[in-house]
Amino acid sequence: MKPQGTLLLLDAHALIHRAYHALPPSFITKKGELVNAVYGFISVLINILKEQKPEYIAAAFDTEEPTFRHKEFREYKAQRPATATDLISQVPKIKEVLKSLGIEILEAPGFEADDIIGVLAKRFSKQTDVLVVTGDLDTLQLINDKVKVLTFKKGVSDTVIYDTEAVKKRFGLEPWQLIDYKALRGDPSDNIPGVSGVGEKTAISLLQQFGSLGNLYKALENSQTEIKESLKNKLLDNKEAAFFSKKLVTLRFDVPLKVKLSDLEFKGLQKQHKFGVLLQEFGFFRLFERLNKEKQNTKVEKPDTIKGTEIKKFEQKDLEILQKAEELIVEFYDDEGLILSVDEKIIFLVSREKLGEVKEVLADSKIKKIGYDLKNIWHGLQKEGIILNGLYFDVMLAAYLLRPGRRDYPLERIIFQELNSADTDSSEPVLRVSYLWEIYEKQKAKLKDNDLDKVFYEIEIPLIVILAKMEKVGIKLEKGFLLSLSKVIKIKLSKLEKNIFKLAGSEFNISSPNQLSSVLFEKMKISTKGLRKTPGGVISTQASELAKLKKEYSVVDLILQYREFSKLKNTYVDALPDLINSKTKRLHTSFVQTGTATGRLSSEEPNLQNIPIRSEMADEIRRAFVAEKGFKLVSFDYSQIELRLAAALAQDVKMTEAFKRGLDIHALTAAEINKVKINEVTGEMRRQAKVLNFGVLYGMGPNAFAQAAGVPREQAKIFIDEYFKDFSGIASYIEKIKDEARRNGFVRTLTGRRRWIPEIHSQNQMVRSQGERIAVNMPIQGSDADINKMSMVAIDKEFGSDNEVRMLLQIHDALLFEIVEDKVKKAVAKIKEIMEQIITLSVPLKVDVRTGTNWAELKTYIL
Repeated sequence: MKPQGTLLLLDAHALIHRAYHALPPSFITKKGELVNAVYGFISVLINILKEQKPEYIAAAFDTEEPTFRHKEFREYKAQRPATATDLISQVPKIKEVLKSLGIEILEAPGFEADDIIGVLAKRFSKQTDVLVVTGDLDTLQLINDKVKVLTFKKGVSDTVIYDTEAVKKRFGLEPWQLIDYKALRGDPSDNIPGVSGVGEKTAISLLQQFGSLGNLYKALENSQTEIKESLKNKLLDNKEAAFFSKKLVTLRFDVPLKVKLSDLEFKGLQKQHKFGVLLQEFGFFRLFERLNKEKQNTKVEKPDTIKGTEIKKFEQKDLEILQKAEELIVEFYDDEGLILSVDEKIIFLVSREKLGEVKEVLADSKIKKIGYDLKNIWHGLQKEGIILNGLYFDVMLAAYLLRPGRRDYPLERIIFQELNSADTDSSEPVLRVSYLWEIYEKQKAKLKDNDLDKVFYEIEIPLIVILAKMEKVGIKLEKGFLLSLSKVIKIKLSKLEKNIFKLAGSEFNISSPNQLSSVLFEKMKISTKGLRKTPGGVISTQASELAKLKKEYSVVDLILQYREFSKLKNTYVDALPDLINSKTKRLHTSFVQTGTATGRLSSEEPNLQNIPIRSEMADEIRRAFVAEKGFKLVSFDYSQIELRLAAALAQDVKMTEAFKRGLDIHALTAAEINKVKINEVTGEMRRQAKVLNFGVLYGMGPNAFAQAAGVPREQAKIFIDEYFKDFSGIASYIEKIKDEARRNGFVRTLTGRRRWIPEIHSQNQMVRSQGERIAVNMPIQGSDADINKMSMVAIDKEFGSDNEVRMLLQIHDALLFEIVEDKVKKAVAKIKEIMEQIITLSVPLKVDVRTGTNWAELKTYIL
């Protein structure tokens, strides 16, 4: 009979176990349920379905009932540890996924999944090709010209397909001989005894010589072999064990299964709505995007109508409709212009040539503008000389506030989340607009229900234009200075390289972790005690590990210096000059509002928040950032804002009083935990206290504190215990906020920004502890971020139209401005006032101001 495509047989339990152990316990649902095995299983399934395009599929599962193997051999798989509870809990979810895809689930009490697979492979290989997908090699015995086995080399991504030739290449045997191979060698993973003393090579050699277990023992008993006496005795002494092992490893074909090939027909991935809903429920948005990637890349015909919505080219006579609009969706239309939609009933396509005709509508702040990534649209219209005012609702920012912590927020994912649909297509702009109206209404209600209106409308939305203007202004960079600095660093690197080679006794690639590890720990015999290994078994040469050795070994100190200089040169000194805009002669970064779960802004292309500090060479790099002629750079930095927020949130009396009195909080902490007067605190005591002040807030335990502060673990524990006694408000706050997170599933900032913490309910202790750290950290860091953003909004209201007071950068707790020299005094006084009074707390906010002509030489400014 002519083959009818491919039958895919999934060894479900083997795949689930492999996925569970291959992926970290960081895949958590909103309910705190671990779903790493579910994610890995689905990921493997999608890849294989796309690659193999099977016509038929079945998934075979083990059952809880003992199999005939357990009944005949009590020790079968007895050495295996009990299956983890959080793995068992994922099996029903995987079955739910399979059902959503219409994939048949097969189980047979008393038999294993491998036996089910064996029956199906034998039964249907006459009608179709068969591909077994498994996490182990037990089914290799099934391979023939119609049956192949797909398994994994490593993890859940590196696959290999075994056919007859592949089996011969790896084992030197035919697939059917693998039963006898295991009978001789045994299988430690299943506790199969085999023949004691016979290993892999011997088993293969015997089967290559005699063909089968039966032929081997027939020759042994008839003395028709020249096998060594010692091996012969082992084989004869263990004959019963060998044939019993063969019985255990041989797949059974008498499993009672009433299933036809037509029952296993697969309908395909794309139209499985229930599957898409489950992906959303589990939070597997990237898997959804992978699933729909091919569909999204398909060219879509530009429709004339969508869901009853009229699509028409904009004409002058349509202007009145736009002018009367209260709300207007704005979206780019390829390179042709804009899409403007007044409501769900009509969409206008505005060509590039006609943009001038809608200029006043776009600039009208009374018309509420709605869209996706409005900052990008603002920039695009700026290039056409058009101002976009009245920014009201950005669905990207709404998605971020409702589900913080994602890497990014593509519109496809937002459509998937908000419309609960796995069958949408956003590749065509006019289709996107039709979805935006629905998303807007749903998100607007959700923001209100979650008390996020203040954060959204008063902080995030006003910030869009502020960030866009900062990106447009950029910052001046001295290209020639960096080119000269590159030459200086090159000479330093050359000298370091020579000294390293001299101490190492040979030349090698210092940037190669493997070569470096080999030189340090094999050739130079440097002690590896206390150093971590990489997953590949190589001694780690990460900076954190090498730092443990630098005091004792000068070569390691030089290597760390070499790395630091090399990183500065490659990442900043050589890279930044190429990013200077040829027209403005300035460097323009992009600020990301959706990049962090806490609400902090991030910066990219280039990342100007990561410009190094606290080293001589870092200062040199910052010296290249300069003020325009006639201007000064002015930095406004919130002083110890996170500790001030901690004191306020915790209502800690002692810490609050210290800030009110203007005391050095680190010196006070040092005095308290060391039980000395504040004027007796040494520099080392203060340093340790500083580590403790920040570390305690972020879950630092005795081990981490001991390492960071350079004190013995016992002393570190004493310090932490004493800290919580002295600052009892902080101790109470930490426990209170953890309880709040467990009770509500989220924590909030002072302004109401939320962060959901499903990790707090995890059964995995490591994940749960991470959730507790997030719970303590987020209200502090998030409130810090909100205060910075609120200040930016207030400052922009005061100086937004003043080109002589330019906001350039936001770096964590600091704002960097470029201000005309004769306006510095007045502007500094006002900006400092705004920042320090932006919110009322039980502790005062303090802003440090520094000015200068370049970023490295900013000096304290006293009003």
